[in-house]
Amino acid sequence: KLIGVSSLERFVGFVGQMAAFDPEVLDKVNRDAAVEEYGAMTGITGNIIVPDDQVKAVREARAKAAQQQKMAESMPAIQSGAQAAKTLSETDMSGDNALARMMSQLTGG
Repeated sequence: KLIGVSSLERFVGFVGQMAAFDPEVLDKVNRDAAVEEYGAMTGITGNIIVPDDQVKAVREARAKAAQQQKMAESMPAIQSGAQAAKTLSETDMSGDNALARMMSQLTGG
């Protein structure tokens, strides 16, 4: 088992060094499996390593929170664009409005 532990540590160290130059190399490593293997080789019992279903739930929650954060950050731009469209639609241009005229020019009408 110690040979396996040493090999895994060398491998992870090598990948870490490579990742400093090209982070995409991390795509080649199943990091969850590495943790499981390392735990098994060193005799780590079940309470230390989080079960896959719990890991999945945590990762899904983190991804959802990141997506919500991204949407919240883009909200001012959306609101600003909506306000600009509203202003253009209310700008009278001799029986037409600025937004309608712009749309007509974009569509070739």
